[in-house]
Amino acid sequence: MGVRTRSVEQRRPRLQNIETQSIDRESQHPHRGRPGQLLRSYSGASSGALGPRRSTGQRKLDSHPAPKRNIFRNIFRKIETVSDAEGVIRSASILVLLYAGVKVILAASIDVALLLDALLLALVAVPLLIFKNRFAAIAMLVLISLVTLDAVVQAFAGRPSLAVLIVVLLLWVSVRAVQAAFRLKRGDLAVDSADTQSKPAVDV
Repeated sequence: MGVRTRSVEQRRPRLQNIETQSIDRESQHPHRGRPGQLLRSYSGASSGALGPRRSTGQRKLDSHPAPKRNIFRNIFRKIETVSDAEGVIRSASILVLLYAGVKVILAASIDVALLLDALLLALVAVPLLIFKNRFAAIAMLVLISLVTLDAVVQAFAGRPSLAVLIVVLLLWVSVRAVQAAFRLKRGDLAVDSADTQSKPAVDV
């Protein structure tokens, strides 16, 4: 019995030294924990990493732009958001370009001077379509007003035609384009999800 008690008493300091050494190692290397702790920390880190990925995917789904409407419907919609204003400007520019294309076709058979009108209309409609600025919208309104005045004068002179109705419609479209361009410049329009991926308008 005496020998056993002595051996036990001799082992106790060794066990205490081993425990103190293990505590020191854990304090020096806190990331080297037990396997269970490492597994829990890894699972927590992986779940934390997966969380933002899911939310990012959700944001991508929410930020998909809305489908573009018909160019004729864009003209009649209210200008409440940035996409509404850009839609009005885009539709007005396309309609004026189509009218300029008709003038080019008519110039080949009626009068070559119509090419000048088509060229001037294209020179103001294309910058408006690309940059969406106020100066191009005002220039297009001035040109369409001159074309409308000429068509009305010819109609009263005894040569009425369908072109009068077309240019009057284009005049109203140009007014809407000017209104949309000024609303974009003012910056009082709401921003929807479709506007996050659209190109910014030139600040002029």
